[in-house]
Amino acid sequence: MTQSSMAIKQILLIGMVFGWWACTIVSPASPAKIVRKAREFTIREVTIYPTPCTPSPEIRVKSTKPTITVSYREPTTNKDGTPLTDLKWTTIYFGLKKDSVKAIDVWTNDARGGGSVEIQDIPIPVRQNEEVLEVLCFTATDWSGNEEPPPR
Repeated sequence: MTQSSMAIKQILLIGMVFGWWACTIVSPASPAKIVRKAREFTIREVTIYPTPCTPSPEIRVKSTKPTITVSYREPTTNKDGTPLTDLKWTTIYFGLKKDSVKAIDVWTNDARGGGSVEIQDIPIPVRQNEEVLEVLCFTATDWSGNEEPPPR
């Protein structure tokens, strides 16, 4: 198993732990799948204290492949369990173990959520011949600007 496929499997396991980010096969009736390269997004530096969501287990990233791919399914319910109707985007936070936290906002294709998302080649700074342990977390933001971690 390659390092990148191990990272993907770890991210998929994170989804199963968080409950609503579980990755599944998208049927034709499901919302469109979003597959994009990280370089297509603005990766912004943020200052977040405390972390707005539950951090993932650590993901090992080596200098020979200093990127990760993240796959998840958008939420379909609000925190109170009601159907989601106003999802604007989801945010992937990474670098949570460092001083410089970064974020990628992924616009949804459907305000009801449920879309499958895959962001490839997220760059992780790693010095030559070294490895780092990366930690991620996810949030969802509605059109009113409310940012919440996933409902459990």
